[in-house]
Amino acid sequence: MQIIVGCFITAFSVNCILVPNKLSTSGVTGLSQMAERFIGIRYTYIYYFFSITILIFSFYFFLKREEFMKIIFVSFSLSYFIGAYGNV
Repeated sequence: MQIIVGCFITAFSVNCILVPNKLSTSGVTGLSQMAERFIGIRYTYIYYFFSITILIFSFYFFLKREEFMKIIFVSFSLSYFIGAYGNV
């Protein structure tokens, strides 16, 4: 439950505070926001692409199945909330 609340708060801060003020965050979200300015594709889709690519790479080389499933849950939860706030 704490993870879902954290994803919700993060998505709110990105879409309601950072994006309207043309600020960027760090990590995959920030990279996606910068790529949106150059490519013109909505950053939520770019976020999905980067997240899935990184997860596949890390699962193949580093992660165990249990860790991988937790990260998948967080990645898709955050992506869902970012997309939901982006449409408001």
